[in-house]
Amino acid sequence: MAPTSHPITSAFGILFAVVGLPLLVFLAWQKAAAFDPFSQSFFTKEYIEPTADMPREIRIGGWVFIAIGVLLALEPAIAAVRGKLKAKHALLMLWLGALVATFGGAFFAAADSAQLRIEEEMSHETRAA
Repeated sequence: MAPTSHPITSAFGILFAVVGLPLLVFLAWQKAAAFDPFSQSFFTKEYIEPTADMPREIRIGGWVFIAIGVLLALEPAIAAVRGKLKAKHALLMLWLGALVATFGGAFFAAADSAQLRIEEEMSHETRAA
């Protein structure tokens, strides 16, 4: 018999999947639409000078999250092939995969915002020179 997790652990996991992750994805999309690389820092407190390659690098991060989301969503298919598919687990993995991939999509919106802002700043520097 497979070990079962504590009911409180299961409840927090479901709460995180139903409330926590969707909230994180929503906030990521809210921030991505107004992302300004000249006034916002990433994960460090140090200022990182925006470069022309920054949008491409942000998109690479988005592709990584989309790939992780696809892998999570494929897990139920692998379980079905092995004959160990459970409906609750499959739905949870499909939900998590969709959320993680959608989170990755926010990186593309942030990259587009960053590219517009960088191009705007470069045009101001060109006119000033």
